[in-house]
Order: sequence, then C-alpha cells, then structure tokens
Amino acid sequence: MTDKVETSIFVARGDCFTVCIFERQIAIQNDSLKVKSQTIPEDLGEIAAVVAWGKQFVLAHSSKLLSVWLVDEQSKATCTSRCGPFAKRLMVLQNLPECDTVLVGDAVGDIFTVCLAAASEPKLSFGHMSSIAALSSLTYGKDKKIMVASGDKDGKIRVAPFPAVYDITSFCLGHHTSLAVICLAFVGDRVLCASSDLSGDLLVHDISSGEVLGALQFAQMVSSIAVCSGGPSSIYIALDGEPFVIQLSLPSLEKVTQFGPFPGGVVSLISFDPSFLLVGTPQEPYFLKVALTGNAPNEPLQALTEALGIPQRLGTSCVIVSVPQAMREFTDSKRRRGQEDEEADT
Repeated sequence: MTDKVETSIFVARGDCFTVCIFERQIAIQNDSLKVKSQTIPEDLGEIAAVVAWGKQFVLAHSSKLLSVWLVDEQSKATCTSRCGPFAKRLMVLQNLPECDTVLVGDAVGDIFTVCLAAASEPKLSFGHMSSIAALSSLTYGKDKKIMVASGDKDGKIRVAPFPAVYDITSFCLGHHTSLAVICLAFVGDRVLCASSDLSGDLLVHDISSGEVLGALQFAQMVSSIAVCSGGPSSIYIALDGEPFVIQLSLPSLEKVTQFGPFPGGVVSLISFDPSFLLVGTPQEPYFLKVALTGNAPNEPLQALTEALGIPQRLGTSCVIVSVPQAMREFTDSKRRRGQEDEEADT
C-alpha cells in the first residue's frame, strides 16, 4: 500500500475572473464563463502563494521570485514582470489594490512592499520576530484609509496604517500558538480583526485598542475566514475537515446559520462577490459558487478543474490552499509531532 500524496491547488479571485493553479498549470475563468489554461515557466519554480485583484494576479514562487500576470478579456494571462529573488523563502502575499502594491512576508519575519505600478525593487517595510503566518488588509472610509494586520508563528498580531506602517495602532494578543488566518472587517464605525490559530481559537479584536470582543474555541483549526460586504456584519468560517460553512455575527461570534454539507469537508473560502462565496472542497467538483441569500443552487466551477485535468489526475487527494502552503506544512509537522509525543507517553 502506498501513501497518498497530498497535492495543492491554489485559487484566487480577481474583479471579473477566477484563477486556479495546479503544479505549473494555470486555468482562468472569466465571468462570461470563458476558460483558458496555460503553463507557468519552469524556471519560476513551484507556487507558494497567490493574490488577485482587478485584471491581474501575483504569484510567489519557491525560487523566491514574484511574477505578475495580466488577464485579458479572453481569459489569457501574460507574465508582465518578475521581482526578486528575495533572500528568504516567501510565505504569504497580501494585495493593496488602491495603490497597486503587494506586501510579501518571508520565512524570517520580514515584510516587504512591492509597488507594481512603479516596477520598484522590494522595500523592507516592517517585520516580526518569527516567520510570517498571515497577512490581511482593509480599505475603508471616504479618505480610503488602509490598515494592515500581520501575524506570526508566535501568535502576535501587529496592526498599523499603510504606508506609515512604523506607526503601530495596536497589538492584538490572546493567541498562544501560531496564527493560521487573519481577516479585517469594517463594522459600524470601527475596524475589527478576526483571527484563528492552530489550536482552534477564534478571536475578534477591536484594532483601535487591541481589546478582545469575541472568542470561540473549536476542536479543529479554523482553516479559512471570509467576509462578504453584501450581507449583515458577519464572517464565514471553515473548520479543518468539517463539511459546513458557518456564519458568525460580528463582534459577538454568535452563530447565524450554516451552509452545507459539502462532500469531503470545506478547506477554502473566498469572497466571490457581495452575495456569493467560492467554496473549495478536497474532492470533485473542488470549487462551488455558493449563494449566501435566496435558494439558488450551488454552482460547480467544473470547467476550471477540467481545464487543469484535476478530476482525472487527483481523485480525492487534493487540497485547496486557503492557508499558505508553508503554513500548511508547518501545521502538518506540528500534528505529527503531537501524535509522536502521545505515542511516546503511552
């Protein structure tokens, strides 16, 4: 009997397209349902993270390079530029669409700013004491303020305005293991930070003070958090291995409703538009467009997986990446060590 090899699929959502990446294959589906697939140049290496906005997406590679891609109306992507190599392994990406900028977190805790419009070299902006585990940003208000939240493997969340990231607004504390996901949301007249860690803790902070406004403990890790602007003030979460998407109100974290079940469990959530979520599952059809209101049936994005050959090639062994790949490897190794410790104790 051979061990099953876990294979990752990366997915991101732009303004009018969804990009899906498996190994070195890219498939793009625009909102007119036109699908195109193509191959990533071999010298760029494997994918570590992806972000998308407007008509472009950015990839972080195992070669410590960034590649920038522009998507046309026919769903064809063109690599317009490369950036790097960086000194250390790239862990996470966060886009700042209003200023055409990407934040890049690496394996030693440094966070760089890359301005795509100016084709500038990476600029070291700020950092943490350990590897970056999660990044999030939010633009809000009439003057388009940008807040950035970053978390590391020590469980500390640092919140600051951009570009004055040296002027720290607050530290959001309370996690005792590595961060898994961070998500910022604008509720009423304040910005809230929802975050999860590897031990199953889900916290909501007021970023202006760092105060904890809501807390839940789950038996599993909260592997994905999404915010959709079209509904009430709430977040949508996926629990590692569980088949449901749970809607929780902000800031109290009271349960509103749940969606599902989804075969194989939910491993990824992406805000598709104000009224839909893109749900990733570890078996066919892999991607489902789920309506958050009304009774519309779930819509499988079958053409994307067919363009990559996923149903024929992977069976049920794939993982839709919601936390960064390096973070998933860290999580899996931590679980293995925990199992070994339990066996040693017995």
